[in-house]
Amino acid sequence: MQCRKDFIGKIDQCKDIIKDEEVWNKIPVVNYTPNNLLFHDQLVIYRGMVQDMLNPVLYLSQYEVKNIDTGESSVRQGQFTDALDCKDNEEAILESSATVYKERSSIYCVTVPGSNNWVEKSIRERNSANIANLQSSSACEPASSPSASENKRTLNDDEKMEEDCNESELGNTSNKRICTGKVPDVKQKAEEKKCVYNLPISERSKEILHPAVLINVYDEDLKLQINDVIEVAGFLSCDPTVINGVAESVDEDFPPASLVPRINAVHVRVLPASHNQSLQSDVLRCAETTRAELHSILSKVLLGDNLAADYLLLHLLSTVFQRKDALVLGKCCLNLSNLPKGSQYSKLLYNFLTNLVPTSHYEPMSLESLNSSKFVPKKNYETSRLESGILQMSKNTLLVLDETKMQAGQLNDRGVRNVQALTGLINFQKVDYDFQYYPVEFPMDIRVLVLSEGKSMLPSDFDVCLDYADTTPEYIEELFVEAGRFVERQSLTDTLRAYLTTVANLAYQFSDDVETKITEDFVKMRRERQKTSSQDLHNLLVLARLFSLSRGCTTLSKETWEIVQDMEEQRRLRMEK
Repeated sequence: MQCRKDFIGKIDQCKDIIKDEEVWNKIPVVNYTPNNLLFHDQLVIYRGMVQDMLNPVLYLSQYEVKNIDTGESSVRQGQFTDALDCKDNEEAILESSATVYKERSSIYCVTVPGSNNWVEKSIRERNSANIANLQSSSACEPASSPSASENKRTLNDDEKMEEDCNESELGNTSNKRICTGKVPDVKQKAEEKKCVYNLPISERSKEILHPAVLINVYDEDLKLQINDVIEVAGFLSCDPTVINGVAESVDEDFPPASLVPRINAVHVRVLPASHNQSLQSDVLRCAETTRAELHSILSKVLLGDNLAADYLLLHLLSTVFQRKDALVLGKCCLNLSNLPKGSQYSKLLYNFLTNLVPTSHYEPMSLESLNSSKFVPKKNYETSRLESGILQMSKNTLLVLDETKMQAGQLNDRGVRNVQALTGLINFQKVDYDFQYYPVEFPMDIRVLVLSEGKSMLPSDFDVCLDYADTTPEYIEELFVEAGRFVERQSLTDTLRAYLTTVANLAYQFSDDVETKITEDFVKMRRERQKTSSQDLHNLLVLARLFSLSRGCTTLSKETWEIVQDMEEQRRLRMEK
């Protein structure tokens, strides 16, 4: 099943085959597959995040074709393709009673923002065998051949290809400028033509051959949302002229198929930020041991501060599990303050954490960055596209805000709006996208870690002042070199990654006896310290839930409740000092 023709007449059967994990992994991943191995109507997979959702369009699900020479007619299917299947001696009868119009939706996907190297490396390794098979296989005819590219007509009512080539261009390339020598690299070509891929975070997309695609979705029951991470299996609708070395002009509003391939989706999987169910029993059986290992290494990179390690560990497990009015349950924004001065400690800490979490982003809170960067996505009505911003991220991304890079100066209008956006994200886990005439609220689930030398200018749920002995930049560098050796122990690192994604998404509940104790303890706290508020209770409940899950427990015990009370008391006393 390498081509669309393999699916004709047996769509449901082939869909079921594709869903098998072993078969799925053998399909080429277009993110990392070179252009010369891609051809029209090829079955491919794309992994990315939904960056924008375009208006639905009508397409011909079924149409009648008449042979001009013989007068014979046949009915053909139009799903999973952008062109009508008509030969030179055939014509489509659009007014036929057999004609069936349906609606399909289009989504613009980009590589997952902040996807860390170890995640992308696993995808590349999985795809390497597929590339080897493509190099040695000629199962399907390339798009450059006449049978695959000539005389195609579109399925849209305006009869234009959604690619950057129209009907006449597909059959005749004489008017195009032929490139001599090597075909330009996709990335290089994009830069030369100033093509806007619309990537929220672009610095880690250098090795990705196709950082963005346009996907046509035919499943009317599929409910996708912006920022969903998906894997799509579908048929590639690529510009054949690119493979032949033909230079294309870049459309000002939307890149052509030569730069942004089109995929007609057969099956879409919304990737959960949760764990692999098959690993859950193994992870839970060793949860206590794994927690101790993770706590030990976090304590080392936090300069021996065990309390800070406790809070950072719980922060890495936090996820929003319920929203009620303005209250967001489960968020755990952490501010680590009193960081060593005159060193690259904050960046070194971030680099270490990228080895543990799938997606992350480091944002230096410098005056220049705040005043010039675009944090909030904005709707462009002239191009009908959603222009991306840094805060367009997928669920459970670790966002590290480094205030140690801040310097004296004045924020301009954009800088003020960026700080307001960060404040809204921290307090309410939402970002108001700029639709020019009105804001549109998008719920988020981002783990925000603020690093600062003093108290942060941003709000946080928990502020932990690092406690450590005097240190030097040389000692800090050596410390993280040692931490790097720890990461090289692949089996242990994989265990920690599986642990973090598994326990964070376990079901959780209270028992009646613990609820009674919580009520009694809260009354006692209010009596002993008048400043105690309902927010303090909420923070304790968040910690209690996360601490329980970190031990692989799905219910809160009295022991855990007392531990988190002690943690908060230590943190409060430290901050008062």
